[in-house]
Amino acid sequence: MIQHTAVDSPGITSDVLDQNQVETKLIRIDRGDQIPTQVESDVLMTFGGPVSLHLPNPPPWVEPERELIRQYAKHGRRVFGICLGSQLIASALGAKTGPNTDPEFGWHAVDRVNNSGQSKLVSELPSQITALHWHQNTFELPNEATHLYQSDACTNQAFSIDDRIIGFQFHPEATAKTIDYYLKFANPSRILGRYVQTADQIRQGVTKHLKNQNQMLQRFLESWLKL
Repeated sequence: MIQHTAVDSPGITSDVLDQNQVETKLIRIDRGDQIPTQVESDVLMTFGGPVSLHLPNPPPWVEPERELIRQYAKHGRRVFGICLGSQLIASALGAKTGPNTDPEFGWHAVDRVNNSGQSKLVSELPSQITALHWHQNTFELPNEATHLYQSDACTNQAFSIDDRIIGFQFHPEATAKTIDYYLKFANPSRILGRYVQTADQIRQGVTKHLKNQNQMLQRFLESWLKL
């Protein structure tokens, strides 16, 4: 698992892996850990961070991480990414990333795309879920990707390649502690937009929506890990 900042942790993903007795190794970019140069495990997971991949002079770890993603894809291993992680996967596989039309912060519904296929993994995903969003950028779909979810603010919210490579733009892994950190260190109150909620609205959404999205991710990961 690759964690890019102290704030953007794997969240409940770590709990799900522990509950399913999956051995994990956490690489902390914010603490100076280096990106591996070769495939070392069955699964690669990569999480969020405040990096815009379309801007010049990205952090020095970006291209090594994209190369690692390509290596996992080439070797038929599973890859999972959330927010920046999904953008890294998309860009590593040749798709463009860039600013979304509207910034999206807070709790907004994502809807399953009608053509998202009928694999067992995808068929178990809910048709709609209110999820946490915290982004201003988006990705185009990589070649051969199945489009899974969209929202009113952002067309490409999730994709899958052969049920093996998965990207979620939204944040189903977030915990209440994660959201407290977001509001403390990256409060969107100065960002104007139709899809930017206030801090109070975001905190109220924790009670209404957090448990449901966490349960969705747990069910999804448990099915995905058994493939």
